[in-house]
Amino acid sequence: MIWLQLSRTSGVGWSSPNTAIDALRAIDGVDLTWVWLGGAVILPLFAWRIVDNYASRRRTVSIVMEHFALRFLREFERPLIQQPAEHPVRSQLRLSPARKRLEILLAPGQGRRYPNLSDHKKNMEYDVARISRLLADDSFVGDSLYTKAGWVVVPFRFKAGRKHAGVT
Repeated sequence: MIWLQLSRTSGVGWSSPNTAIDALRAIDGVDLTWVWLGGAVILPLFAWRIVDNYASRRRTVSIVMEHFALRFLREFERPLIQQPAEHPVRSQLRLSPARKRLEILLAPGQGRRYPNLSDHKKNMEYDVARISRLLADDSFVGDSLYTKAGWVVVPFRFKAGRKHAGVT
């Protein structure tokens, strides 16, 4: 609905505003230019705040997932290390903070046969369960191990219900 401001002239009849813009600017005595400018400033700030909160939560989840994966890898390698400089296991991480999924990919290091799922399935399952108990982090739930292109994939789901110490 468009409101037109009509004014009585000193003579005969009514006169209309010069333009429709003048009519919209002063509806009921409020200058809409300031309202539009305020909206143009407030809306982007509000949108920025929402995007920033989402990015912060995602970044925090990513950091928590990486920290868990590094602790898992360190504990997985610890009994396999015979010399301090060697890496008995090759590893990769796949993080999906939006889906709250973490996959730790493990493969035997140079000249090694463990870990592989075809020959050592029971040992792998035992080690994953042992490390999960040792890390005692209830926010990560392990799924079934599987093999993909020579890697043993250790999948975890992240349950974000619990607060982590030091994370805000």
